[in-house]
This record gives sequence, C-alpha cells and structure tokens, in this order.
Amino acid sequence: MTAGLPGAGIGGLFFILSAYFILAVELQRTLRGRSSLARWRVVLRNVAIATAMVVAVTAVIWTVHRLAYPSPPAHGRTTGKGSPDNAVDSLIPFSPVLVALGVLAAVLVGAYLLRLVAGRRRLT
Repeated sequence: MTAGLPGAGIGGLFFILSAYFILAVELQRTLRGRSSLARWRVVLRNVAIATAMVVAVTAVIWTVHRLAYPSPPAHGRTTGKGSPDNAVDSLIPFSPVLVALGVLAAVLVGAYLLRLVAGRRRLT
C-alpha cells in the first residue's frame, strides 16, 4: 500500500483506531468502577504511541507534499480549476492513507460478515 511510510498501512491504521477505541472503552470501565491503574498505564501508553504515529505520518505527508508541490507566489495564486486551493488537491497527499483505510474497512466488514455466517452454522 504505502511502502516506506510506517503507520499508514493496514496494520498501523488498525493499531491507531484500536488504541483510540480502547481509550473510550477504558473510560467507560472507569465510570463503572471496573478499571485499575495498571490498565490505564497500558491504555495511555498505546494512545501515546498511536498519537505519535499520527503526528509522524501527518508530518511526513505534509513535508513531502510541500517539497513536491511548492506553493506559487501569493500574487500568482488563483482559485480556478486545478489550483492548490481545491479540496481534492488537498486530499491527494493523504490518498495512500485513505486507500489503506478503505481496505481495512473492507477486511473488517468481511470478517464481521463471515463471523455472522459461520456463527449461524451448527457443527454436527
């Protein structure tokens, strides 16, 4: 998918989404009185790693985009078709991450559907 860009592949995105999801789960457990300090250490360590990954990937994508497509002088800037101000042009640097998110979503939906189908069958 994105060779050379750690954290932007399917595994990295799965870890990032899981780390933020488990933060919400652990907060819910804390409100119910079912959490501990040891669990919070693990959760916060994973959230810190996920946040560092998001910051690093964003910085790399932003830097590469700025180096590859330097902005024109302010007086020469247009808002017409093909200008860097278009919303599509601003998403192009993130397209590898968006493709990996799409593939991850397809894999997770496929696994969920397979679990539904396999769960309905009874072993004889």
